[in-house]
Amino acid sequence: MFDYPSFIQLNLTNKCNLKCKHCSNESGSPYPNELDDNEIFDLLEYFLSKQIVCITFGGGEPLLHPRIFDFIEYSIKRKARITLLSNGVLINEKTAIKLVDMGVSRIRISLDGSTPEINDFIRSPGSFNGATQALTNLNNAGIKDLAVMTSVNSFNISDIENIILLLIKLGIKDIKLIPTISTGRAKTGFNDYILKGNFIKQLITKKDELIDKYKKYIYISIDSPLEAILHTNNAEKLEKCGPCIIGQVFLGIKANGDIFSCPMLDSVVIGNIKKDKIEQVWRDSTILNQVRDLTKLTGKCSSCKIKQICGGGCRAMSLIYKGDITAPDPYCWKQ
Repeated sequence: MFDYPSFIQLNLTNKCNLKCKHCSNESGSPYPNELDDNEIFDLLEYFLSKQIVCITFGGGEPLLHPRIFDFIEYSIKRKARITLLSNGVLINEKTAIKLVDMGVSRIRISLDGSTPEINDFIRSPGSFNGATQALTNLNNAGIKDLAVMTSVNSFNISDIENIILLLIKLGIKDIKLIPTISTGRAKTGFNDYILKGNFIKQLITKKDELIDKYKKYIYISIDSPLEAILHTNNAEKLEKCGPCIIGQVFLGIKANGDIFSCPMLDSVVIGNIKKDKIEQVWRDSTILNQVRDLTKLTGKCSSCKIKQICGGGCRAMSLIYKGDITAPDPYCWKQ
């Protein structure tokens, strides 16, 4: 445990120009009690005084906030490293150049299919063209660190290689595969597409095959600590694995001030900046401390030899599907 989180995600608004079927925080309309501009600036000043490694601006769609560029400028002038999470629809040539000229070096664009038919079914009509055009615009503008985030489910899992081929064609050199989980809007409108069984094992195996095939062109990663199981006897690959970020380096703030512990657990609130001190939440939160203490892991994790590396798998999965953040990751196949 670090004394303070080093990676902060600040969701500026819940307003979004898309209505993705799997959205964990059900973005669309803004919250009625979103942080005002002064509260956001005060929050940024507080984080910057703590020498945060990276501040991520998310949403909703952060580019819909009228002061987004002011927040970016304020942070970069204080030497902060900025990441922008976006669906890309609003990133035209002018906006791409402006973001790069301001000093934004890391941008993550969501893309869930290699065609409009696949992507737009999941994310919203027009989102494929918006995302791919944004990737082109940002590449042309000279962005240093550009990646695609793909939420994987039964509707698009067979399309992953085609997505990678599309990204290579577009000159994109980084993609992260994120398992879709049953939370937020996905729980009601997309639950039939949530993959079950040995899905994570199959996805990690597929990812390794794709790495061998395309490693000269693109970096492929997956958001799952369970990678450690497949790489137990491979020191080089095992070194790249790690436990869940909950309680270790990450803390998120929703647009209404709610504090959340993990990008996949923004529905689980552990405090609110309007009434709670962040240091106290970071230090005393029951959920965070349960995750940090690996002796609290239950079931097969309690005696597993690699629990120090995988940390019991994805804690969000355990809490969402089993109602217990100390339970084994439901996708873990290790006996």
